[in-house]
Amino acid sequence: MKRSTVELNKPGPELTIPSEYSVTQLPVYCDVRESLAPVIFFMKLFGLYHDWEGYYPNTVVPQLDEENVQTPRHSDSNATLNPSTSKFSSPSLKPESQNRMRLASKCYCIFVIALLTYNTIRFLYFFIQSKTVGLLFNVVVLNWYVQNLVSVLLYLMACWSKSFFRAFYKQWKDLFNDPITRDLGLEVTNCRTAIVVMTTIGLLFMVVNNCGVLFTFFYTELSVQPVLEKLLTDPLPVTIWSQLLVVLLHIFNSGCWSLTTTFVLCAVHLIAAHFKILTKVLQTHIEKSATSIPPQLKELRTCHLRLCRLLETLNGFLKYFVTITYLATIIGCCFLLYMLIYSKLEVLFIAMVVFWLTSNVLIALALSVGLSQVHEAAHEPLEELFNIQAADEADTTQAIQLQLFLSKLTGTSIGATVLDLFTITKEALLTIAGAYLTYFLLLIQFNP
Repeated sequence: MKRSTVELNKPGPELTIPSEYSVTQLPVYCDVRESLAPVIFFMKLFGLYHDWEGYYPNTVVPQLDEENVQTPRHSDSNATLNPSTSKFSSPSLKPESQNRMRLASKCYCIFVIALLTYNTIRFLYFFIQSKTVGLLFNVVVLNWYVQNLVSVLLYLMACWSKSFFRAFYKQWKDLFNDPITRDLGLEVTNCRTAIVVMTTIGLLFMVVNNCGVLFTFFYTELSVQPVLEKLLTDPLPVTIWSQLLVVLLHIFNSGCWSLTTTFVLCAVHLIAAHFKILTKVLQTHIEKSATSIPPQLKELRTCHLRLCRLLETLNGFLKYFVTITYLATIIGCCFLLYMLIYSKLEVLFIAMVVFWLTSNVLIALALSVGLSQVHEAAHEPLEELFNIQAADEADTTQAIQLQLFLSKLTGTSIGATVLDLFTITKEALLTIAGAYLTYFLLLIQFNP
């Protein structure tokens, strides 16, 4: 008995987890929510996003290859895998507290939706009752309110359903925690600088919009101030409380207007960046291969397919959000341009209308360019595959994998869609711009 006790406590050879598979070495950005943390924080602040059961922020459980990972010594196990020292550790909050926070977050989102619904219905009633008084401006504001309300509902559906954000995040984590992915050299990148910049720009648009409208709302020297005041407070009497409610509603609408688009731009930027990384990895493998067809072509093709599935999962949400954004910006741009051409406006009001018009154009342009870049990045491996000079002794299996890869890149158009009607590409940008111009020319025929 004494002998067995000695053997159990005898330290064995020092076996540690290799650095490339170490729990503390895996990038925290294997969870894409960590990369999107800046924009998600502000979306939660405005009630546009909530977490769900089973998600613990700042927690990533890596998948380790059992053949390559060795068990550390008993005496060092706490130092290597101690949850309190690992950046992949669980949050300090108890599960009960986390559940209460998630419930509060959901209730807050529902409260924001109720607030925006009340505001839209209130203004719709005013729009019907006002007949032709300020018709153009009323159409623009109603269109903006409806756009924001539908966007918030789409985000609530995407957070609540298991088929949208949950599935997207899970597929992302599975892909970049896979040892095969790391063996290929496909590294995960956080794109934190780009995401912070895009989030800052979105917040800047929100602040400028709030300041401009609220200044016009409270600046009594403007002739349109009484009309705007009645428009935003009706049917409530104009009091300090109704004015505070107007301020609150406008802040939430502005946050929804800018942050929902910012989140989409950040997400598609991350996907495009990883498609480009995959192309560089493929190029490296081709250059190192003696037969030009890399031995890991099957694994590379599988990684590309998994990235495509990521995009398809996100597109289940994108196709609705992009459609409502395009429709709203078309209506907004047409009526705002019409106001600038035919309406007699004061200088400050003209500045506000120009800002709204510019913002609508920039939102549509940013979405179109960002989504078209995803399409371009997803098809970038095609050029590398066309440059392969297959040797006569190339394996038949490799040739089949090459053909399957080429078929995927040439047979389908990979990217985000507009209600699955067409994929947003660089070529489609002219079509979208033509739609804006066509509807404006139709509207401008109605000369007052």
